[in-house]
Amino acid sequence: MGLIVATTFALALWLVLWSIDVKAIDAFILAITIIITAAGVRMALAYRPDRDAIDR
Repeated sequence: MGLIVATTFALALWLVLWSIDVKAIDAFILAITIIITAAGVRMALAYRPDRDAIDR
């Protein structure tokens, strides 16, 4: 769910920045950075230890 929210936010930000005369490629690079960061966090969270395994 977080990845979908980050992607939606990034694309909306890209559209807003593009509409206020920021170069499209600059706004797109910012949007891609947000999306890749969110995907990286989601992938990294898959490797965190379970809390049940720590308590044992």
